[in-house]
Amino acid sequence: MGWLLHTFTQSEDARVQLIESRTMVGHINALLSMHLERTQMMFLQFAGLIPKDDSKIRELNFRTAAEVKVIEELSSHTKTKQSQWLQLTRTIYGVQEDFDQLRSRYYEGDKMGAMQLIVRSRARINKFYSLVNDVVRQENSNETELQRQLTENNELSVRILCILLLLIVGIAITAAVYVNVNFKRRLDILMDNTRRMSAGLAPLAPIRGGDELAEIDLVYHQMHDAIEILRKHERAMLENAAEAICSLDAGLSFTSVNPATEKLWGYSSEEFLARRVVELIADEYKEKFGAELSQVVGSDTEFRTETKIKRKDGELVDASWSVSWSKEESSLYCIVQDISERKELERIKSDFFAMVNHDLRTPLTSVQMVLDWLEIEMGEQMPPNLLKSVKRAKGSAQEMLTLANSLLEMERLDAGTISLDRNKTDLAELLRNSMAQVEALAIPKDIELKAELDEVLANIDKSRMMQVATNILTNAVKFSPAKSTVTVSLKKNGDTCKVCIKDEGVGIAAEDLKFVFDRFRQVGSTDGRKQGFGLGLSICKAIVEAHDGQIGVDSEEGKGSTFWFTLNTDEA
Repeated sequence: MGWLLHTFTQSEDARVQLIESRTMVGHINALLSMHLERTQMMFLQFAGLIPKDDSKIRELNFRTAAEVKVIEELSSHTKTKQSQWLQLTRTIYGVQEDFDQLRSRYYEGDKMGAMQLIVRSRARINKFYSLVNDVVRQENSNETELQRQLTENNELSVRILCILLLLIVGIAITAAVYVNVNFKRRLDILMDNTRRMSAGLAPLAPIRGGDELAEIDLVYHQMHDAIEILRKHERAMLENAAEAICSLDAGLSFTSVNPATEKLWGYSSEEFLARRVVELIADEYKEKFGAELSQVVGSDTEFRTETKIKRKDGELVDASWSVSWSKEESSLYCIVQDISERKELERIKSDFFAMVNHDLRTPLTSVQMVLDWLEIEMGEQMPPNLLKSVKRAKGSAQEMLTLANSLLEMERLDAGTISLDRNKTDLAELLRNSMAQVEALAIPKDIELKAELDEVLANIDKSRMMQVATNILTNAVKFSPAKSTVTVSLKKNGDTCKVCIKDEGVGIAAEDLKFVFDRFRQVGSTDGRKQGFGLGLSICKAIVEAHDGQIGVDSEEGKGSTFWFTLNTDEA
């Protein structure tokens, strides 16, 4: 670049000198032209061909002086030109002075003196012409040399520019190749890191730099670190999980197991990997279980079932299975729970309710019948104390029988073995009948039973819903103070209706509201007396929900309670 700048500077200097040379020649030609014009004008005046006019001569002298000043300014750039032009200007002024004296003598009548001046001025005029020719010849030679230098400098500049252009192109190509190779290398690292991440391997060393590829690679490293943390957490969860967790391939062979799986079956992880899952299932479940698992392979459904598994020591264990298929890993994921204790509890529970039904309710029914017979047939003949004892025993037997029936009914509701006998029912009439049944409890306490009932039809099991309404009404009367009001309302709202039973009792504490419908829980009694066994409202809740309805309670302590339930209407 310095070489090119130097060449450009030389070219510019040559161009300036060339312009100055041409300008100088132009001014010399102007001087020569004015000299010839002055000479011609003077001799024409001497010959009488034109009138004498000093103003013209003065104008030419003024113009000559101006040209000389310009020439002196141009020649001041170099000492050589300055000395040369000094001789020329002196000669010009000398010729001009001779001509002025010549004119003066001629017009004064001294023609002989004028002729002598003409002869004497020829030497100056010849010198003027000689100087002009030398200057013009020198300027022409200088112009030729400057033109040559300018041409050479231009050609040199072109060559330098071509060299620079080739150099720039070479650098650009080299840089492009380097960038391309570097970009490809960095991109290959990025793609390799992507493949390594998908394979669960650690990425290569981070890409250096601050460009987009380096930022993406940094994100990959951060993702790998986050995934590693999640994998550690996952392994910790699997290893410490209480449930047996295992994975199977499409052929139902084990591919991985957690420690709980080893504990459940009694096999080591190496022994699992050589077996199919159906080999570890009780014989009566093998065929069906294997077919069900094969159907889950490739599907989006989650499969749940219960089987007996065969431990290494030959023991059969009840187990529940939750199985789902992972398309990404082409594996079945299984969660297996030992439900032996639950099955044993269910067996004990079944035996208990069978005992309640056969060993408790049947004798109680017989005792109840005997006590009824004694009261009816022998009551008048019994002493008062004995009759009182019979009635007390009868009441106790009735309570025990009610408890047994409630327990059995709760079990049937839990097991879903009770079928609802649904029919189109007039809910308003049903509620009036319920109010009539509890009227005997309300009269001794002077409690008013108030009804606000819309006419609503619903497709329900009439006897079951009668049981619900009567149970809630009975509780409302029991927990209401004397001379209060229990209000039963039925309101229709579109396709549903809402039954509300409101009392003016002591209410239920806020912290007890969530326990109202729990089994064997009693709330709302402030005197500590137990009134029932805490199963009635639980049964009511189960019956309402079996009708696809909802049940709840709104209460504020000291301001009474409002029990409500909703049902779907059927006006078709």
